[in-house]
Amino acid sequence: MQPMQPLTEIPMRFEFYRARDFGDTLSATFTFLRQEFVPFGKILVYILGPLLIVSVIVELFFQAPPEEALTGPYWAGVGLLLVVTLMQQVVLALIVNHYIRLYIANDESRFDPKAMVGYCAETFWRIVGVEILLGLMLGLAFLLLIVPGVYLSISSSLLVTAAIQEDCPFSDALARSTQLIKQYWWYTLGLIIIVSIIMYIFQLVLFAPTFVMSFVTAMHGFTESTDTVWVKAAQAVGHLATFFYVIPLVALVVHFYSQIEKKEAAGLERKVASLDGLAEG
Repeated sequence: MQPMQPLTEIPMRFEFYRARDFGDTLSATFTFLRQEFVPFGKILVYILGPLLIVSVIVELFFQAPPEEALTGPYWAGVGLLLVVTLMQQVVLALIVNHYIRLYIANDESRFDPKAMVGYCAETFWRIVGVEILLGLMLGLAFLLLIVPGVYLSISSSLLVTAAIQEDCPFSDALARSTQLIKQYWWYTLGLIIIVSIIMYIFQLVLFAPTFVMSFVTAMHGFTESTDTVWVKAAQAVGHLATFFYVIPLVALVVHFYSQIEKKEAAGLERKVASLDGLAEG
């Protein structure tokens, strides 16, 4: 008689459509990241990695030194770096949101890097426009008065998420974000602050070896070339820290679906519809 094989535990699917409190939203963010770490990480490296390499090259080789500030080459380097940074921001938001959108739909094309590149490319320019409009709107709000700027920045914090998850234009995404955050403004502010602090802690850990080596080099004397090496190393590590922006982005998507469930019970409706479909079958 063959000995019984131990049962393999099958991980439960992460449920986005669930009303969550503050602590549950935080823990759910890291639960999803831990559960999808390998496949999600591969997609991030495949798509975002080349952009990070480009940004490192631009920063190290195409930026003029500070003494050449206000000259054409200096501003050309700054402008090029800003464009690459905007592309990184948009692509990272697209990767996170499309991956989660496909996860909810149980669509395994999220594991295919080429398919994910296609999804990101399809919505890239629309989200670039959304990000630019959002930046202009918040910039104007802060110029007029600080308080309205802060209020609007939190009220619109789910705008990009809504634009991608629900495939809607800027105006609809702004209305959706405002509607979901209404009566949860302080809750959302606290969530953003906490996940940002957690993200910065992870980034500091990444920077720690560079800081230590820079300090040791300074204590024992260094040449200008040695100092430059550590400055460039810190710049390169800084771009790797971009990966940690995934934490607040995932937290916002978890918060987005939690708010939908609180206000619309969409997850319950989906479950009822699924049960009806099974009964009819």
